[in-house]
Amino acid sequence: MQNSSCWVSQNIAKNLKLEMNARKVVAFSARFLCKRLRNRLSEPRCQRQQKGNFCLFLETVHEFCLVCVAAALLYLSGDVASCGKTSRKDSYSDNKWHNTITWCDLIAVPRDISLGVRSVVLEHNQITSLSPGDFLLLEYCISLDLSNNLIFIIVPGSFDGRKSLHTVKLAKNRLTELKPDTFKGLKRLTFLDLCGNQLAVLDETIFSGLQSLVRSNICENQLSSLDEYVFYGLFQLGILNLELNNFF
Repeated sequence: MQNSSCWVSQNIAKNLKLEMNARKVVAFSARFLCKRLRNRLSEPRCQRQQKGNFCLFLETVHEFCLVCVAAALLYLSGDVASCGKTSRKDSYSDNKWHNTITWCDLIAVPRDISLGVRSVVLEHNQITSLSPGDFLLLEYCISLDLSNNLIFIIVPGSFDGRKSLHTVKLAKNRLTELKPDTFKGLKRLTFLDLCGNQLAVLDETIFSGLQSLVRSNICENQLSSLDEYVFYGLFQLGILNLELNNFF
């Protein structure tokens, strides 16, 4: 068994990558089991008789389990980087670049995000504010997730020029107000999530220019009233969630 364990470790080191997902782990393990069974059954008959077919099968299953565990550990280690209890990873899938930096105690938006990235997730950090220049490299980004941070201020113009953004998530932050031009330049934005903040008032021009907005979550805030023109011009808006505010 010890020799087989060494063989498994060497085989994993050669064939497994940190970017494997769960589906690849299962597929690799299944292919491994089939290959090892074929190899075992092709061994000389005298060797198989010495060990017994059932014993050979048990050894193969044992190696299969080792592969599954090691592959899963490698996969998880790909999610855990130099941030301690957290994760920072760049992965490529479906022809779109994704950059995930979570639970890293970041206090500001990092300026070294990969150029050309399509999806950025910065949730569960300690980012406190957004300002112009934070997203200069996100020229082609279509999705930006800043949920579960400590953001209490967004300087007007922070998103200016980010015309490709379709989704912006700012849920579970500490926003108490949104100044005019906060979302200036987001002409293609279709989904805006402001749920779980402390917004008490929405300026009547806050959503101006968001002509592509289809869905917006403003639930779990402290709104008690809305200006009659706050949603003026949002002709594509079909889903608006205002639950758990102070309207009643």
